[in-house]
Amino acid sequence: MSFNEHFGMDKELKVINAINEVEENHGKSSAFRASFNVICTVVGAGLLSLPKALEESGWGGLIFLLGIAVMSCWTAIILIECLNPPETDDQQLLLGQKKLITYGDIGDAAFGFFGRLSVDIFMHITLVGVATVYLVLIAQNFQSLITDDILFPPDGTNSAREWFETKGGQIICTLIAAALVSWHIFFKTMHEIGIVSALNVLVAVFLALLVIISVFTNPQERSEPEKVFFKSCESFSKCELASAFVTFAFAYGAHPILPSVYASMEKKEHYNKMIMGTFSSVLCFYLPMAIIGYWAYGADTASPIYDNLCPPENLVCSTGERVAKIIAIIAITLHVIFSYGVVINTSERALEGFLKIDEKSISLLLQILIRIGFIAVTFGLAIAIPDFGTILDLVSSLTNTFTCFIFPCCFYLKLFNSSFDKKKRIIVWIVNIIIMSVASIGGVIGFYNAIYSLIPNDD
Repeated sequence: MSFNEHFGMDKELKVINAINEVEENHGKSSAFRASFNVICTVVGAGLLSLPKALEESGWGGLIFLLGIAVMSCWTAIILIECLNPPETDDQQLLLGQKKLITYGDIGDAAFGFFGRLSVDIFMHITLVGVATVYLVLIAQNFQSLITDDILFPPDGTNSAREWFETKGGQIICTLIAAALVSWHIFFKTMHEIGIVSALNVLVAVFLALLVIISVFTNPQERSEPEKVFFKSCESFSKCELASAFVTFAFAYGAHPILPSVYASMEKKEHYNKMIMGTFSSVLCFYLPMAIIGYWAYGADTASPIYDNLCPPENLVCSTGERVAKIIAIIAITLHVIFSYGVVINTSERALEGFLKIDEKSISLLLQILIRIGFIAVTFGLAIAIPDFGTILDLVSSLTNTFTCFIFPCCFYLKLFNSSFDKKKRIIVWIVNIIIMSVASIGGVIGFYNAIYSLIPNDD
């Protein structure tokens, strides 16, 4: 299973700091800053899971990666076009002369309350899911430091290390992780720590360089990549190709923040060029990491890729590999501890707004209790599904498929269909139906695979 840590995607929807900044930076951002905000959202640990996705798909997965980049760019463009639908009588009646600003506004304009509700539900499921992935990642990193002989070479007498490999050890590590991310419960919004978004990119790039340098400076016996262009699916329930698709798609999951990014731009007419240039730049981040990681480790490629630096089964790790892995784990863990609050804050604030706690005299106490509740929910999910790849595939296939591909296409066709001439209507419908079909097939199979992996297997 692929693991799109996400510490950055922070789908990073993930991040949504851009949403919090719209009011203060409305119409003032340059195209460069807008591009940087998008890059901060999508370039994250997904970068480190791409080699595994390429191993699951074969070298032909590079075509997937490129194709999904094109699909994502197209839906990013038409999503923003939906902010300015044709001024027909029906649309004016539907919109009530109200200017569209958010993703939810677009859903409401296209399909009314149901459209807005669908967007909100998938957004919050994504954010809670990504926060859960972060919690699992922190716990796993603690376990890695204790049980993988990274810090403490085996001496045959360390029973504590053996206990941490059990379910009880995993629960304790997750409980510690939950305590560490609770720092954010006193902050009303995450605007004060928006620098986390930029750190997301820096950490991802640092780790990518760390892995690449380690590959060439610490040569080791490696499993050669399979000489296949595309790997075939063994069955509907065992299709690594679909898992790879879900991982690749998640790596471009910036769409929920794009309306806010667009609103912040001073020259909105530059949006299309900005988003095409941004996704091209992101692809330049992704390709080297995916290619070098898969080339270096072949069938043994792990997710996240830094696990290959000093794998548990390797009894003799070089000092360089050991140090590189320790640095990677510490860097990711610190970053994710802070990113958790940024990601979950949008959902927390939404519930607090719904309950109108700001109007109550004990608002701070209620805020703390609500946020502890969210931590408890993610803790429960992390205990129930302690596998990165599985939970990431569940989140990505269930929500990212809709927010990045299906919703933009559906909303665009609904809002603009009457404005197309016959020839353009046919072309637009064909293009969007192809995108929705590909996304749906990949999402459904990826979701089924993730669910299937949760079923105990006697093999």
